[in-house]
Amino acid sequence: MVKQDWLTKSWGGSSSGLSSPLSSHSADEEEYSPEVVREAMKRVQELESELKHAHAQLAMMREQLVNHKKELEEAEAARYFVVSAASEATAAKIALERQLESIRKSMEEKSRGMEAANAAMQQTTAQARQLQGEVDRLKRDVDSTSRRLKAAMEALDAAREAKEEADQLVEEYKKMLTQELDLQKKGDDEKAKKWKLALESADRQYREAVEQVRALQQALEDAREEHRAAQDKSLRLEKEYEIVKEQHKAAMEGAMKLRQALNEVKEEQRETMDGASSLQVDLIEAKEKHAMVEKRVAGMQAELERLREELRSAEERERRLQKEVEEVRRVKEVVKGEDEGRKRMVDSLMEKLEMVQQARAEAEEREQRAEVEARMARVAEARAKAMAGAAESRMMAAMKESEMRLAAAIEEAESRVAAAQREVVASRQSEAKATAMAEAMRKEMIEERRKYQTATAEAEEVSNLAKMAKEEMELTTQRSREVEDRAEARNRELKLQLQGSDEQVRTLKDEIESLKSQAQSLTTQLESVTEKTEEEARRADEAAGEIQNLRREIREAKAREKEALEKADRAETEMLVVEGQLRAASGMFAHMLVLSSLHSNSSLRILCMTVTLFSPPLAAEKRSERILNRCAADVPVRYKLNREHRGEEMRSSGEEGARGWSVIGRKRRERHREEEEGAGLGGKNMTGKEGSSPGSKAASMAGSFFETSAYFRGN
Repeated sequence: MVKQDWLTKSWGGSSSGLSSPLSSHSADEEEYSPEVVREAMKRVQELESELKHAHAQLAMMREQLVNHKKELEEAEAARYFVVSAASEATAAKIALERQLESIRKSMEEKSRGMEAANAAMQQTTAQARQLQGEVDRLKRDVDSTSRRLKAAMEALDAAREAKEEADQLVEEYKKMLTQELDLQKKGDDEKAKKWKLALESADRQYREAVEQVRALQQALEDAREEHRAAQDKSLRLEKEYEIVKEQHKAAMEGAMKLRQALNEVKEEQRETMDGASSLQVDLIEAKEKHAMVEKRVAGMQAELERLREELRSAEERERRLQKEVEEVRRVKEVVKGEDEGRKRMVDSLMEKLEMVQQARAEAEEREQRAEVEARMARVAEARAKAMAGAAESRMMAAMKESEMRLAAAIEEAESRVAAAQREVVASRQSEAKATAMAEAMRKEMIEERRKYQTATAEAEEVSNLAKMAKEEMELTTQRSREVEDRAEARNRELKLQLQGSDEQVRTLKDEIESLKSQAQSLTTQLESVTEKTEEEARRADEAAGEIQNLRREIREAKAREKEALEKADRAETEMLVVEGQLRAASGMFAHMLVLSSLHSNSSLRILCMTVTLFSPPLAAEKRSERILNRCAADVPVRYKLNREHRGEEMRSSGEEGARGWSVIGRKRRERHREEEEGAGLGGKNMTGKEGSSPGSKAASMAGSFFETSAYFRGN
């Protein structure tokens, strides 16, 4: 603007300088040479070309102004898009935070489920340890039983050897008897009968020993079968224990996998939170860049306003130049011979041309700066759009990926938790089966011990019988030989006995099968009874809980009753205090009435009564004394002089008061006695004690007070 003012001033000065030589040298036009005129014409043409160039630059600047306006509109639209993208990003961020919160809650629920599953797994491990201890104990019992069975086998082998020795001795005895029978065919009949009886007794003892040996063999076979069954059961229990171990191991592996999945989900959640924080950072950067773009747009608007001002100033300069050119043309037509005026005009035109060129260079520089700033604004806007789009796409991709991962992790965790729960249930079922089998094995082992004890006792008896038979065989070494018919008959009898024993064995087997079925039914009944007992125990626990609740309620009721009794006692004591206060107040009231009767001033009497009624006893007495002392000055002189008369009045009033109090006391005693009789007929009061209630006492006290006041008012 300073340059423009200087240009206008110089142009005005030059125009004034031109006008002066034209006016002064209008007469001598012929002094200018044609060369100077040609140079001036060339300069004028150059000025015209420069003016055309200035017009072209003005048109370009107008086009740039239009382009800048369009860019400003585009920047405003981009700013709106950036703001909408930022709002959408914030909404997506809020939704993502809500999803993360729901995912966190679900993860907390899953973690609680995992803790419950871990507790169940720990319980299962403890139960498995108990089962392992039971299996070890059963193994020890089986080993001890096997050792005892081996001892029984050894005892039976010894009994078998003793039987074989007895058989050999019997054969020897038979040979000896046959020899003796051959030698003594002609013996006495009595000896033969004795020998027959001895042989029959020996045969009978032999048969009994054989039957006992067979029974021992059968018991041994049964014990072997039971031992094999116990071994099979122990093997089956070991297999089940191994299966439970494998299930427990699989459950622990599933729990570890579930923990790993939870850790992965937590890592994904952490990554998602990091992504959200990075998105927040990107949004903040986008907002900052948007603010910078707005600042640049504001700067561009200011620059455009400045360019508009410069365009307006350039247009003004152009109009002025056109006017000057027209004036130069007129001067060229009019003034052709004035050399000095032309030189000055040419110099001024050259100066103006330099100033126009300088202004054009400045305008070009400003235009270039505006183009660079507009380009930078477009680049920043494009970057902001790209960053907003990339942030939105990254956020959507991260949200989708996190949702997919979380859904997969949650499904996998749910499946693992369900599998772990199924494994826990299966392990509990197998544990229950193992405990039942262990109990059955314990019972069977007890039965085997009892059978083993009976077998050992029978083996001892057989050994004793074998010894006795050996002794008897030694005593009957010299008896007669048994007849072949008797031997055949004995053999037939033995066969019959064997058949009977076989039948007995079959019947015993049938009885054993029936006993086994009965044992199975008894076990089922025992299970049902145990279930019933558990149900009854649970019900008993519930009943015990209800009983405890009832006891607690009873205790609370007793406490409330105790509080009520305490409150009643407090009320009774308060009523007694009030009764004492009322008695004191009534006494003070009577005293004040007696004192007030000595005075003729009714206002003093009313004042004493008021003080007595509406003050505590001691305070009322003190105040009444102060009032009497204060009013002693107002008493007439005749009351001061006639003390004897006043003493008589006081004595008479005191006697009347005493009579009144005796009447009142008698009435109160009668009323109190009537109330006690009524209380005796009606029962106890609320406090649980005999006699009148606090309310009746208060009523009696109030009645006595009003009777006292009425009595003194009447007197």
